Amino acid sequence: MIDDEFNATITGKGASGSSFKNMTSRNEAQRQAAGPSSELFVTRLAADRFELTTQDGLQISVKTWEATKPKGVVILLHGWSEHSDLFGFLAEGLQINGWTAWAFDSRGHGWSQGIRGHAKRLEVLLEDLALIIVEARRQHPGQPIFLYGHSMGGTVVLNFALHRWQGWDQLSGVAAASPWLRLVLAAPILKVAVGVVLYNAWPAFSLEGPFLYDAMSNNPAVA
Repeated sequence: MIDDEFNATITGKGASGSSFKNMTSRNEAQRQAAGPSSELFVTRLAADRFELTTQDGLQISVKTWEATKPKGVVILLHGWSEHSDLFGFLAEGLQINGWTAWAFDSRGHGWSQGIRGHAKRLEVLLEDLALIIVEARRQHPGQPIFLYGHSMGGTVVLNFALHRWQGWDQLSGVAAASPWLRLVLAAPILKVAVGVVLYNAWPAFSLEGPFLYDAMSNNPAVA
């Protein structure tokens, strides 16, 4: 059975609340910056949003594309340093084909609260995913639920399938695209040593890295 501690507290559902006003303002600014040629992309940012409160008090932003008569729910989880808006085309494709799609911003990413790009441990990310599943099950009782994760999100959904699957009667499948399972190249010993020290002394420490944000999407409104 699912622990009651994962029961969700929904805040600001719909278009009310300061966080949603900020979202609306940002979307409008993106629409103006992108220009009319990108209207097809930008309108997808108008999908419904709501927030869930984690066990440690953070607000997690969830974006939904609800099908009229859904066959089930697909929960989408993005990669590290990404956000849920990148799933716009995939989510709309699922919606058109009769599936409800939910995409949420991991803690420290996108509209969700938390130190940018930081989670104390993998278990915390699994707990956040459990929170989303509980709410999806509440809103769509009896319907199958599938998990889809990309990169870091793939790692999270695979770990959930391996270690948390038992007792989740509505979970019907999991898919992982390019899951982050191991480094392509071995990290230099010095970097590993420094990383171990920082992990124990200052776990939230971060550095600006050579991340190519423009490569995430050819749509400037969501990159």
